Amino acid sequence: MNNWKFKLLICILSALVISSCGFKKIGQPELRTLTLHFKADSVINDQVLLPVDIIVTPAPVMKKIVQIGPEAWFGSQFRDTLLDDEIYPLAISGGGERTKKIVLKDITKILVYADFENAMNRDAQQLLLDCPKEDNQYEILIKDKNLELKQ
Repeated sequence: MNNWKFKLLICILSALVISSCGFKKIGQPELRTLTLHFKADSVINDQVLLPVDIIVTPAPVMKKIVQIGPEAWFGSQFRDTLLDDEIYPLAISGGGERTKKIVLKDITKILVYADFENAMNRDAQQLLLDCPKEDNQYEILIKDKNLELKQ
C-alpha cells in the first residue's frame, strides 16, 4: 500500500516541477526589443516636418534597400511592400522628440532613413545600426540636415 502512495507522491511532485519550469519554444527566435529615441534640434529640415523610416528586415532585403538609398526610398514602390513589423515610420519637427520600440526577432542590423528636403549627402540621411545583444537603447540626434548617433 505504501509503495503506490510513494509513486503517486513522486508523480505529483514531478508534475509540479515540470509545470513550473518555463520552456523556450524550439525553432522560435528569441524576441528582443530595441528602443530608439529621436531628438531634433530646434530648427531642422528647412522647418518642414521630417519623415523618418526605421527599417527592420533580414539581411538580403536590407541590402536591396541600401542600394535604393534614402533619396529614392520614400517614393519607392518597394517601401509599400514591407510589413508592419519591418518598417516603423514616424515624422518629427524641429525641437521634437519621439521614441519607438522595435521588435528585432533575429535581426542584427536596422536602417534609419530620413527624407530631408534639400540634403544631397546620402550619409547624412541614413544610419545603419548594429544591434548587439548587450545594447537595447540608442539616441539619434536630428540636426539641420543630418542624422547622428549619440555616442
